[in-house]
Amino acid sequence: MFLLTVSIFLYDNVKTAERAREGFSIDKYMENPQKYGGREFEHMTNIVNISQNHFYIKLSGKDIKVIGSDIKKPIFGEIVVYLDYKKNGRIELIDYHTYDYNYLLYILSIFALIVFIMMFFKEWKITPRGFKNA
Repeated sequence: MFLLTVSIFLYDNVKTAERAREGFSIDKYMENPQKYGGREFEHMTNIVNISQNHFYIKLSGKDIKVIGSDIKKPIFGEIVVYLDYKKNGRIELIDYHTYDYNYLLYILSIFALIVFIMMFFKEWKITPRGFKNA
């Protein structure tokens, strides 16, 4: 069973790594849009700048120009953009969804975790043999 599990794990990782080398990336697309164009992808990202008929997003550490209008910058959160990568080098917006106040939810979750841990250790004490009622 162990040998089967390791074999499947290695096969899947080698196959995924090979597909990643051959597959699409924003860097490969920027170098050769004719070869890697004609695809649609979804990205969760941040908006850098919005203009009248285009905007810039941050992908792979680069600011990428996307053709599209009527987009709003999220309030204290991120945005999911669905993009069409054309063979002529243009990247066009198909659809988007903003996750407003997403970062606030993360902060509240961390605060709730801290409160939970404080309450847990107020009620229970760690001993060498496990937990003991405080």
